[in-house]
Amino acid sequence: MATQVRDLRDRAEVWLAAPVKQPNGETDYCYTKTRTIWAAVNPTSGRTETLTGDAERAEITHRVVCRSASLPELCREMYFIIRGQRLDVSYWLPIYNRRGWVEIYCTLRQGEVTRDGS
Repeated sequence: MATQVRDLRDRAEVWLAAPVKQPNGETDYCYTKTRTIWAAVNPTSGRTETLTGDAERAEITHRVVCRSASLPELCREMYFIIRGQRLDVSYWLPIYNRRGWVEIYCTLRQGEVTRDGS
């Protein structure tokens, strides 16, 4: 378990859904890059599913450990970009025996993402 600063070896871009006012008066939500943090990222589990037409879908869960001060507005409407992979936030847990650290469990979205996070 990464609970020391020297274990945070991955740069993670944090993307958050922010409200954007449209010209017609409606509010839309667009993802914007809010910050870049240091984190420790480890895959924890994975599973495959066979779809119709012999297609397969894989779902991989990752554990992202970081300092809780680096993400004061942690929510499910955010995702991380780590090494070109998009990790959607599923849930998070504080590390109770080490104050100031948080474990965030994320699901890997299949395929590569572009630099703008889409």
